[in-house]
Amino acid sequence: MMSFGYTPDFDYLAASVGLYGSSDPDTDIEGTEGTPVAKAAGDDTFARAQALYRSNKESLPGKSLRQLWALHSQATEGDCNVPKPIGAFNGSAKEQWRLWHDLRGIPQETAKAMFIERLRKDNIEV
Repeated sequence: MMSFGYTPDFDYLAASVGLYGSSDPDTDIEGTEGTPVAKAAGDDTFARAQALYRSNKESLPGKSLRQLWALHSQATEGDCNVPKPIGAFNGSAKEQWRLWHDLRGIPQETAKAMFIERLRKDNIEV
């Protein structure tokens, strides 16, 4: 999305998953469907999301997998630190690199929340 001149509203995304909510980090927040969900920034929630991501890879479309990979890389490693892949037949690797590189500057906690939200968008409830 960033390559088309559109920059996602990261503050809105973070607020929608509860990063800017209650001052008590152990409290639950109200989910978008009216069901209580755990705070997205919690390590246990992210660990569950990682496990669900690994176990559902076969059922996710390629575009979702590449976006989830980029968000997971940003959440676990931080900014992209690898050179851009080269070669004419390396389109998937180039796209993954581009998606991760476009996330540079996003804090790891925000990337974790975005990773969880992306899983929810693909109907994988964390």
